[in-house]
Amino acid sequence: MNKDLKISPRKLSPEAKHCFFGYYDIPSFSADGRRHLCHSVPFWDRMPEKADKAELGVYDLESGAYRAFGSTGAWNFQQASLLQWTPALGENTVFYNDLDEGGTPRGVICDLESGSRRFLDRPLANVDRQGRFGLNINFARMYDFRPGYGYCHQPDPFFDDPHPEEDGAFVTNLETGKSELVLSLATVWEAMKDWVAPEDGEKILINHITFNPSAERFLILARVMKLDPPWLTTVFTVNRDGSDLRPLFKNTNASHYWWASDDELVFWGKKNDHDRAHLYRIHDPSAAFEIIDDDFFRADGHCTTSSDGKWLLYDSYPKAKLPERWQTLFLYNLEAKKGAILGDFSSLSLPGGVQDLRCDLHPRWAPDDRTISFDSMQDGHRALYTADLSAAMSELE
Repeated sequence: MNKDLKISPRKLSPEAKHCFFGYYDIPSFSADGRRHLCHSVPFWDRMPEKADKAELGVYDLESGAYRAFGSTGAWNFQQASLLQWTPALGENTVFYNDLDEGGTPRGVICDLESGSRRFLDRPLANVDRQGRFGLNINFARMYDFRPGYGYCHQPDPFFDDPHPEEDGAFVTNLETGKSELVLSLATVWEAMKDWVAPEDGEKILINHITFNPSAERFLILARVMKLDPPWLTTVFTVNRDGSDLRPLFKNTNASHYWWASDDELVFWGKKNDHDRAHLYRIHDPSAAFEIIDDDFFRADGHCTTSSDGKWLLYDSYPKAKLPERWQTLFLYNLEAKKGAILGDFSSLSLPGGVQDLRCDLHPRWAPDDRTISFDSMQDGHRALYTADLSAAMSELE
């Protein structure tokens, strides 16, 4: 039987600020678990514009002390500036996206102790877990498709090209700061075009992109740029040099995912048009699919596993319960095959129904596999919370 277990979240951020971290699959806690990164902004009820800045800061989780260390103009409400710890580059080193002097987005590697910064030639959408490589996509093209995930500062230079040869997935060497196009949108289109209906169009983009733990391969979500969902998705994995492109989902409903290991993904998606969506384990390269507890996981959510692979952290999209919008936080024991609701958290209604202003929970693990953090608007403003899951885990053993 699944049990509902409540947690007692600790609010880190003050009442006077809108604070949040951002996405669910990047390191928000320092390697020793003692610090947590965040963004702070003066508003929550409109999309960011070119002149808007987000303050970058770090919380000491023992004392609660906060220190701002910079700001960025390249941010949004869903993935923020991709701010994250890069412990392989140093215990005090972080990565984030910002703008150069001319207003062009680029990546920044910053040492929090010395304040020194070095710059990459492009902004990044993903950093590998060893801190050697980054992945870049066209954030201007993304902004045209989903403003909550892109940057508004420049027009897409390939706006009129449905699948350009010069755009696609870039791999960045973090040591040199230089990037190389390894997989063009033209190549992606050739691999997926037979599955796309003519009425859906041909203009495509890479919506999400992530390295596996070793950074030997990466995954892309390729989507046709329709304004309104559902966005049918073709999912590929590919070697870091762009070779050996393999499809997992072919022009169907495929959404949030997590690399649990080099050859296993946790993925919410619809395998084919004759079945509903499920939460799957997927083996890469065999593309073998295994459903994870179909009775427990009934809807799309942000998914991550603990470092030992035993626990799965999950959330829900907002469920309409006017005048509030409720989101649910889940914990699941993959070995015992049982899970529980950790809590329901209310969010404010979206101004004008603008979906990209929503505040998803985006739950994230700390290195101890016991502590998590998440974002919420349950107290009337965007805020950052942590919680200890030890008691809930004991109940699910």
